[in-house]
Amino acid sequence: MKIVIDISPLRTGHKTRGIGMYTRRLVKALHEVDKKNQYILTTKLKEIEHAELIHYPYFDLFFHTLPIKKQTKTVITIHDVIPLIFPSEFPVGIRGRIHFVLQRLALRDVNAVITDSKNSKKDIIKLLRVDPTIVHVVPLAAAKQFRPQKQSAVKRAQKKYKLPEKFILYVGDVNPNKNLIRLLDAFAEIALEFPDVHLVLVGRAFADKRLREVLAIHKKIEKNGLQERVHIRSEVPLDPKDDLAAIYTAATAYVQPSLYEGFGLPILEAFACETPVVAASVSSIPEVTGNAAISVDPHKTESISSGLKKVLTLSPLERRKLIAKGKSQAKKFSWKDTARRTIGIYEAVLEESRRKITDV
Repeated sequence: MKIVIDISPLRTGHKTRGIGMYTRRLVKALHEVDKKNQYILTTKLKEIEHAELIHYPYFDLFFHTLPIKKQTKTVITIHDVIPLIFPSEFPVGIRGRIHFVLQRLALRDVNAVITDSKNSKKDIIKLLRVDPTIVHVVPLAAAKQFRPQKQSAVKRAQKKYKLPEKFILYVGDVNPNKNLIRLLDAFAEIALEFPDVHLVLVGRAFADKRLREVLAIHKKIEKNGLQERVHIRSEVPLDPKDDLAAIYTAATAYVQPSLYEGFGLPILEAFACETPVVAASVSSIPEVTGNAAISVDPHKTESISSGLKKVLTLSPLERRKLIAKGKSQAKKFSWKDTARRTIGIYEAVLEESRRKITDV
C-alpha cells in the first residue's frame, strides 16, 4: 500500500501538544512494525500521485481542515469532541460554527474514523452523527522513555525546576474540563494537614497569562493562600521526555481530576514511571486506569481531597501494591499495538474498496 499521512500538526503550534505527539509517535511506530507498506509524510497532499489511502491524524471541529471532495480513500483520527460536551466553555463564534458545518459535511464520505477510547467513540457517533460501523477504537500508550528514572536524574530535575521534595503532580492543559480550580480547592483542604506536601502543575499552556483559565488559576491560588505551596512549571519540555519522566518519578503521586477526557495519557505515563495515581472516575478515564488508581468524583471537591489524602497516607505495602497495579496496567498499552491496529484499519478500508470493485 502507498499510504500518505498528513503531518501538518508537526508544522504548527500543535507540534508540542497532544496532536503533534500522537502524529510523531504513530509515524515512528508504523515504521517500526511495518516494512511492507510505503508511507509518505507530507503537508502537500495535492502533490502526491497514486496514493491508495490518506490518513489525517487530526480533526479540528472549528477549522475547515478536511476536504469535502476526496481524491482517495480517507482515514481520520478524532481524539475527542470535548468542545461539544462543554459548549459554553469553548465559544467559537460565527466563523467557527460555519467551519463546523463544513467539517461535518466532509465527514460524510470518510472511510474510517480512529479514536482513542470507547467513550470518545460514543461521543463521535452521537454528536457528529458518524456511522458507527466506521468508528474504530485504537488506544494510545505511554512512550517507552517513560519509566522510573535513576535517582541522579531525579535530583537533576528537582534542581533544574526547583521542585519540592514531596509533591502531587499534574501534567496537561488548562482547559475547563481539566477541573484545575476544583483541584486547587481540594488541595487547599489538605494543605494544612500535610504541611510538607506541595502541588506541581506542569504544562506549556500555563505560560500564557492572557488565557482566562490561567488567570483564574492564579486568582484561585492567591485566594486560597497557596502561593508557597503550588508550583507552576510551564517550561518543562513534553518532548524529549527525559525531564518529564524524572518529574513523574520524583512525584509522591499523580492526579488527574478531569471532568472529561478523550483518553488521559498522563495517567499511563505516571503508571509507567511507578507513580501512584488519583484519577476521576468519569468519561474515558476508567478505560485507562482499570483498577490501578484511586478513583474520585471530579464534581465533588471533598472527593478529590479525600483521594489525595488517601494516596498520601498509604502504608508502604499499600503503596507498593498500587504501584504494581499501575505498572501492570501501563503494559496493556503500547505504540506498536497502536500501529498494528491502525494498519489493520488501513487494510480493511482498502479491502472493502476492492470488494466493491469486484462486486460491480
